[in-house]
Amino acid sequence: MNSESIKQKMKVLRESILEIEPILKFSSDDIANDSLKIRSAERLFQLIIDSAVDINTEIIATNSFSSPDSYQGTFYTLREAKILDSNFADKIAPSVGLRNRLVHRYETIKPKLSVDEMKRYVPFYVDYLKIINDYITKTS
Repeated sequence: MNSESIKQKMKVLRESILEIEPILKFSSDDIANDSLKIRSAERLFQLIIDSAVDINTEIIATNSFSSPDSYQGTFYTLREAKILDSNFADKIAPSVGLRNRLVHRYETIKPKLSVDEMKRYVPFYVDYLKIINDYITKTS
């Protein structure tokens, strides 16, 4: 496994979390009603999810795990491989749905609800970084 590549992706993920956290300290209404805050939060959230999916994909490819058919599925593949705890994978994987709605505008986005979801999901990615770091340490 190319742990340096994963560490670089983890760095992007960590930096995105550090950038979004101060924004998410504002009330959901304040963020939703400020175009700079909401657009910044949306982009940073996308970077968080994309970085984690990239990490998942690299772990999956390196270990020849079965390839999932979706970004969300990468979390479930890591669950099946016992890298992510079952409950944790079930909590974090749906964050991909919010990412997809923000990026592709699948439906009318309700900014306040999106912010509420970001506030719920971002802390999971702090835990995710710890889990992946432990995994890399054990397998390196």
